Amino acid sequence: MVNGVPCTKIPYTENYHPHATNIACYVLRYEEEDPANWLINHMDDRGRLWHHFKLPFYKDFPEEWVGGLAQGLTISALIKMYKKTKNKNYLEGARLAFEGLKECTTPEGWICEYPDVPTILNGNLYAIVGIYELRNYYKDIELFYRKCLNNICKNLYKYELSYGWSLYDLELKLPATRFYHEVHVDLLRLLSVLTQRQVLSLVELRWAKYLDGLNWHYASMHRLWKLWRIHGTLGLWKRRKIRKEWLNGKTIKKV
Repeated sequence: MVNGVPCTKIPYTENYHPHATNIACYVLRYEEEDPANWLINHMDDRGRLWHHFKLPFYKDFPEEWVGGLAQGLTISALIKMYKKTKNKNYLEGARLAFEGLKECTTPEGWICEYPDVPTILNGNLYAIVGIYELRNYYKDIELFYRKCLNNICKNLYKYELSYGWSLYDLELKLPATRFYHEVHVDLLRLLSVLTQRQVLSLVELRWAKYLDGLNWHYASMHRLWKLWRIHGTLGLWKRRKIRKEWLNGKTIKKV
């Protein structure tokens, strides 16, 4: 492990792993070369960043996997490093990460944050931002970018709840937490400015208004009810206990 590369405590465990998603976020925030180089050095020859741990969110989750969110954030992080340093290795690394991202994308153009879960909203939006930036350097990805953008514009309505809130995904149909609803609003605002797509702007403005009313309380109760239906009373209590223990202490450290 390169000194200075952050590791993340994997959800509901005490194990720390280098998590490509969080390393890319770290690069975007601090613009440090060691973690940026880690991203390049840990791609395989098809541009894929492998995660070597299992997440407990979905059934039959694999032990090793590649995710579109990590690929998209890596593209954004390496482009940012290229702009800072003018080192072409970063731009070429971003292009290679795009090749890995394509393997996480459905034929319709939805970028899957997790394997076999093609409906998580925030991961898809983050990845589209990365592709938007990369297309300024590689014109041949324009058609792929437009397919992904058209897909989200076409399907965004599916993520709006009748009482005024957003869904995290369509797999479990859980209302987004307040944090993720705010992420949805911020990403839609960014994409609407970048792309000038009216549907993105209209949804962003509407979803932003939901934050000021009682919608969050309805969403919280709805989310709790959905989780209770999935896990039961005892299961919910166990998950809360494990999560509390997991959050006790630092979730990110450098090695």
